[in-house]
Order: sequence, then C-alpha cells, then structure tokens
Amino acid sequence: QKLVDKHIPKFTIKGEFRPPWFDSECFESCKMKDKLHHKFKKRKTLCNELNFRKARKDFKKLLKSKMRENLDDSNGNKLAKKFWSHVKSITKSSRIPEVMSRRGVSSSAAITKANMFNKFFIEQF
Repeated sequence: QKLVDKHIPKFTIKGEFRPPWFDSECFESCKMKDKLHHKFKKRKTLCNELNFRKARKDFKKLLKSKMRENLDDSNGNKLAKKFWSHVKSITKSSRIPEVMSRRGVSSSAAITKANMFNKFFIEQF
C-alpha cells in the first residue's frame, strides 16, 4: 500500500462548474425536484403534478435566497469576486473572442490575438 501511495499520483476529478451558493441544501432540493419530476412523467396524476410544481417552486426560491445571501457580503473584494463568478456561471462565454478584428485585420490565432491586445493596451498608456 505504501508503494501505491508513493508512486501513483492522486488527483481530484472536478465536476461541472457550480455557483458558490449551490450548497448541499440546494443539491438535495434539486434531487427531490428531479425525483418528483420523474415520478410525474411516469404517472401523470394531478397529485404528482402538484408535488412536482411545489418542489420546483421551492427549489427556485431556495436558489434565489442562497444567491442573495451569498452576494450580500460586507467585504467588497469577496462581493466582486462572487459577482463575476455568478456572471461567468450564467453567460458560459469566453472572455477572449474566437475571432478578433482591429484596424482591418482579423485573426483567430491565439498568438495574433494576444499581440493585438498588447498593441491596443500599449497605445492606451
């Protein structure tokens, strides 16, 4: 066992990105909502539909309250970081565009885009 620990690297496999306010309570609520949704799709009764709707409403309400609670922080730096983390989770976009155009020159190569950014910022200062 000691040889295994010594010679085999260990690392953690990270899942998909989750906002910082998505905690275990949110996860359990989401699982319950999904379970009730599956039950409703299997047997479309009024009772199953109402249970699913209530679980979905409760889940959305919990997420909103957790998000507000998380963003209502007295520390300005943490607040900014949390805000941009939230924006990133919603937009799912890259900060650097696929194709960049400047002064009639377009490029999708990473090195050329980096040089274009560099020239732009040099001209600003």
